[in-house]
Amino acid sequence: LRDVGTTTVAPAAVFRMGGTTKYVTNSRVFNNNSTTPTDWKGGDLWMYGTPAATPATTFNNNGSIRWVDDPATPSTNEGDTGDFHQSGNTVPAEINNNGTFTKVDGDVGGESTYLSVPFENDGASLVVNDGRVRLAAGSGGSSSGSDGTSGGSYSAAAGTILDFEGGTHTLGSTSTVTGAGTVRQLGGTTHMNGDWNVAGTTSVSSGTLNLEPSGSSANHSTGTFLLSGGVLGGGGIFDIATLMRWTGGTMEDIGFTTILAGALLEL
Repeated sequence: LRDVGTTTVAPAAVFRMGGTTKYVTNSRVFNNNSTTPTDWKGGDLWMYGTPAATPATTFNNNGSIRWVDDPATPSTNEGDTGDFHQSGNTVPAEINNNGTFTKVDGDVGGESTYLSVPFENDGASLVVNDGRVRLAAGSGGSSSGSDGTSGGSYSAAAGTILDFEGGTHTLGSTSTVTGAGTVRQLGGTTHMNGDWNVAGTTSVSSGTLNLEPSGSSANHSTGTFLLSGGVLGGGGIFDIATLMRWTGGTMEDIGFTTILAGALLEL
């Protein structure tokens, strides 16, 4: 799909994704408005940036998209596809999520979904129920109606991984990051102005995680906190319930990190 224009999946229509790689280029806008969940069973989507002063190539998800394995092809790993890739230009492409993206199938070691396109998660949810999801390009702000601030929810179930690994992710006061899994800061910068309450593990190994005063005025929290590189910053309060292991990296700014009663600090 290319050139200025809009492709829209109507609410009563069905949208499925599979097979080979697809391309959206040259300021094209794709709107998924389907009320039927979309099973993404294979193939990646490439989105191309545009020259200066031109509209951004945009994918607007207003429905429910699930990254799943295809039971008809058990020898392949569709859970390792469903990536959003970007080819650069002055105005980057963008994903605006006003619905739900869910990682349904995929083992942590081998099956991940990779987003190198800026991802703005507004009033919506990104759910990792299996495998790993990698957010590598920040929260955007280049498309029409986008301000680059995500106000939705992010969650990682037990045994899964959610990575913030590139670009600048600005999470607004209504945003939440939760789950019994692992959430990692691997690069770039994440500004958290909402509520960070990860019952599992929070890890910072590169880049910067800024925990600002939370949107609900409650403390940020995690079960285990691993700081091996990068920076933990911001002005919020961060409670560690079980274990903090500090092997590298920096804590800076005016925030508070509290090792709660019964927890262990390892330096």
